[in-house]
Amino acid sequence: MENRKIEYFGEEVEQSPSPNSKIHFVLLISRQGKVRLTKWYSPYSQKERSKVIRELSGMILTRGPKLCNFVEWRGFKVVYKRYASLYFCMCINQEDNELEVLEIIHHYVEILDRYFGSVCELDLIFNFHKAYYILDEVLIAGELQESSKKTVARLVAAQDSLVEIHFVLLISRQGKVRLTKWYSPYSQKERSKVIRELSGMILTRGPKLCNFVEWRGFKVVYKRYASLYFCMCINQEDNELEVLEIIHHYVEILDRYFGSVCELDLIFNFHKAYYILDEVLIAGELQESSKKTVARLVAAQDSLVEVAKEEANSISNIIAQATK
Repeated sequence: MENRKIEYFGEEVEQSPSPNSKIHFVLLISRQGKVRLTKWYSPYSQKERSKVIRELSGMILTRGPKLCNFVEWRGFKVVYKRYASLYFCMCINQEDNELEVLEIIHHYVEILDRYFGSVCELDLIFNFHKAYYILDEVLIAGELQESSKKTVARLVAAQDSLVEIHFVLLISRQGKVRLTKWYSPYSQKERSKVIRELSGMILTRGPKLCNFVEWRGFKVVYKRYASLYFCMCINQEDNELEVLEIIHHYVEILDRYFGSVCELDLIFNFHKAYYILDEVLIAGELQESSKKTVARLVAAQDSLVEVAKEEANSISNIIAQATK
């Protein structure tokens, strides 16, 4: 790899190339030609991506086991290695070190193997989001970010410890829905069905029963405050006591903002309830645990709304005077 010349304070000096290989994309392909994971670090259109996958699948899957693990393709080098039924492929520049990329592939596979325990293709099919998360800890912008398996394992374990909330429901004693927030994809028909099922299930439960309900392979954690039931849906393995704390945290912030919050406050100021919820949770995970911080952000939002109202009123007054 040659050094390139750059201008530095008016003088031409040589700059050594980066020791890290630049990876343009990562592909995981099964023996049947099914794509199990793709990650693009260089700009490719959707049409180009499909063409790349089709070309490389046909090229790599037909190669014999005794051939080397490097393929020249479109002025680039594709480095691949087979593990069980999967081919792990990475595309680099011609001048980059292919042995280093083989080490990166093996490093990624070892972390997957440590996380899943003898990883197989089905693990990546049913837990593809974990495979992507681990890859994002290993590579950033196509370059090696973390070479320590222990560090990656610790970061993934910390991510796993976070509770993932799929949706939030606020239901009155009469079965009226006062707030809904969906963090997982549900169609409108499915949402109506979920609300109908959970309303019937939770409202009929006795006050002495626990606050956890098993439902469709998930857990629904709920707590009643006055005339409202606050419900959150989580995975089976998640900590329901932590979710009860999140519910109570949200209710305390509402109570502090409205001053002894009641159902009517949420009916006539539902936009505020949504705004506060968005400050507490993002993408189904706890974002802000400080009540003071949330209160400060909501107050700042209120002041912006007031300024906007005053400006709108002044503009309308100017228009009214001009049209007289």
